[in-house]
Amino acid sequence: TLSRPPTLFVTPTLSAAAIDTFEMKLRNFYRGIDDPWFERYLTHGVAGMRLGPRTNERQLYERYIKDRPLHHDDPEQVRFLRSLFTDLLPAFVLRDHEDAALQAMAQPIADSLKVIFMRHDFLRDHEQLAELVMLDQLHTHHAHPGLVRADVLRMITDVAEHSAYPDHRAIAQNMIWDLTAMQRGSPLPAMRVTDLNGREVDMNELLQGAHCLFITASWCTWCDLELTGLAQLDRTYHGIIPITIISLDSTLEQATAHRAHYKEDFAHWLHAPAGLELREDLRIRSLPAIYLLNDRELAWSPAPLPSDGLGAIFHRTQTEARQKDRIKVWDD
Repeated sequence: TLSRPPTLFVTPTLSAAAIDTFEMKLRNFYRGIDDPWFERYLTHGVAGMRLGPRTNERQLYERYIKDRPLHHDDPEQVRFLRSLFTDLLPAFVLRDHEDAALQAMAQPIADSLKVIFMRHDFLRDHEQLAELVMLDQLHTHHAHPGLVRADVLRMITDVAEHSAYPDHRAIAQNMIWDLTAMQRGSPLPAMRVTDLNGREVDMNELLQGAHCLFITASWCTWCDLELTGLAQLDRTYHGIIPITIISLDSTLEQATAHRAHYKEDFAHWLHAPAGLELREDLRIRSLPAIYLLNDRELAWSPAPLPSDGLGAIFHRTQTEARQKDRIKVWDD
C-alpha cells in the first residue's frame, strides 16, 4: 500500500479472552494437521501473544515451561523464552548477585554462573533451561558495561567444550563465531556485489585506503535519515573518506530506484544480489550498518551512525591528513 497505519509497529495489548478466542479458531482451522512439531510451534506462537504489560509471568511459566521439554528447533519457543527472560542478566544476576556473578565470570567456569541463574524462581529446578537462558543472555548482553568481553567469550567457550547438552555445545560454538567475526583488524569477508548496471565489482580494487561502507535497503525507513546525514558529511569532508553504499534490496530495479531518490552523487552505489547471505557474512543484525576500513581491513566494526558520532571520525581523519601534508619551516 502507499501508506501504512500508524500502529503498524506497535504491539497491541490483547485481553486473555481475545487470545483464547483466537487460539480456538486457529486450532479449529488447523485441526486436520497431525504433526508434533507444528503443534509445538502453534502452542508457543499463541503463548507469545500472551506476553505484555499485564502478563502474569508465573501463570505463563506454569502453563508453557514447567515440566515441559526444550525444543531448540522451535523458533516460537525460543522467541517466547527470550521474551520471558529478557534482561535477566543485567536486571537479576548483575543487580542482585553482582559480586558472585563477576567472580564466576572471572574464573571462568560456566557452572558457577549457571548456579546464580538458577536462583531465579523459574530456573531453580530446570538446569537445562537455566544453561540455555544463561547462554542467550551472555550473547545478547556481551557488550554490557558491567561485563568484560573476554570473560564472556571464555564463559561461552566453557559451555561449548563442557556442556552436558549437545545442542548447547553447538549453540555456544555458533555464538563464539558470531562474536569473533567482523572484529577490528580482521579482513572484510568476501562478498558478491554488482554495480547498478548488473556488472560484478571486485571489492579488492574498490577498497583502496580508508573507506566507508554503508549497508542499507529501500525498505529501511531509518536508513533514509542516516543517508541524509552521510550526504552532509560528504559535503563537509569531501574526498577524505570515500563512501560506498551497498543495497540489500531484492532486485536490481529496487536498488536503482532507491539510488534515484538521492540527487547528490556523494557515494558509489552497489547492489548485493544475495542480500541475506551478505547480512549473514557481515553479522548484520539491523540496518543501517556502517563499517570503516583501511583497504580491506576493518578499522571500525561497526562504525557509529552519522547521527551518533561518525562525523567526529571524519573530522579527525581530515585533521590528520592536513597535518601530514603541512609545510613546516624550521629555525636552524
